[in-house]
Amino acid sequence: MSLVSTANKDAALALASLGLHVFPCNPDKTPKVTAWEKVATKSPFVISIKWDAHPETLPGVPVGAHGLVVIDADRKVGGVDGVVAFSNLCREQGIDFSTLFVVATPSNGCHFYFRRILITAIRQASCRTE
Repeated sequence: MSLVSTANKDAALALASLGLHVFPCNPDKTPKVTAWEKVATKSPFVISIKWDAHPETLPGVPVGAHGLVVIDADRKVGGVDGVVAFSNLCREQGIDFSTLFVVATPSNGCHFYFRRILITAIRQASCRTE
């Protein structure tokens, strides 16, 4: 078993240990199964069976079901640096960037995870007029 394959299973188990349900994804990040919202699990036993059978499988998280919102900040050659732009936005809104859950993407970008309630609070604060 390769280190990447072990890393995929380890990542799935780590997410489950945080109370998040996971489902198997193809290398292109599309769900490997139909009805992925229903088959998502946080059972270490089920995860081990699925990832041992298909170690190349990436873990996916049904973020909406967990009340999460993900900001996908890309870094494209010749384009705007989404990570820098989002960092600036967070600073302007008083969001402590160091407390965010961030996952690096293969394209050198980042996925920033927020609880939906925080997004609602930010939206409400930014809509106030005085």
